[in-house]
Amino acid sequence: MPVDRQTSDRATPSLESGQEMAYVVAIPDGLGTEIPVGSNEAWQSVAERQSYLGFAVDEARSQAFLLENDEVWGYLLYPATPPRGWSNNGFVFVQYAVDDGEVRCYDANGQPKARNDCDTMGHDTLVRRGTVSESSRSAIDLILNNWEFIEGSRRATDDLIRVDIPVPYMKISSPLTVSGEARGPYYFEGSFSVILEDSEGHTLTQAPATAQSDWMTNDWVPFEATFQFEAPEVKNGVVVFERANPSGLEENARRLAIPVRF
Repeated sequence: MPVDRQTSDRATPSLESGQEMAYVVAIPDGLGTEIPVGSNEAWQSVAERQSYLGFAVDEARSQAFLLENDEVWGYLLYPATPPRGWSNNGFVFVQYAVDDGEVRCYDANGQPKARNDCDTMGHDTLVRRGTVSESSRSAIDLILNNWEFIEGSRRATDDLIRVDIPVPYMKISSPLTVSGEARGPYYFEGSFSVILEDSEGHTLTQAPATAQSDWMTNDWVPFEATFQFEAPEVKNGVVVFERANPSGLEENARRLAIPVRF
């Protein structure tokens, strides 16, 4: 996302929105507010559950928030390298929608207490229950998969490439054929790279996506690529469609990441 922004007078947002809501928000200056209370873990402990992130995070500071059933319902993500204009306390906050969500407070003896009387700084415990909405998770993970910090403005990636196969969270096996269409400038000499990675960032294989018609145009051109791979031990991965960029210039770089399951 672009890091340039207009400043304005506005209320400090809260990170304690209703659990039926799903959203992603960037807070470049950080917040003078508490993070959501309840069960949480360091990013390193749950990173493999997230198939792919479009930006590197500060693993020592970033956190995941958990429901009672151990599902991740949200993330607090600090960029490893804050974008220009961000403070060191700037972060991205992610919340999935939770079906049948409820928040309960219990004292040290396991007895329920009123939420307003809950003292989580003392001996009380806040427990979040429910089930993460799969449609919510799919939509937000697709955002995270393709989130980039850039300077200034440039043409949106979805105006350069559209993927038909795979669809997000499709279960894949070898051999895999991917297809879609991209505008002519996405190619160089009639092809661009397609890379298959696992959720730990390891490249499993890659292959050229080849234009199926004349690519010397600004119009949409169909592409196809087929590759073979050995399924990894982890369950999640990502197929990355990387724009051909012989210039090496950052402003020309693009990539579209589609989360998949093995």
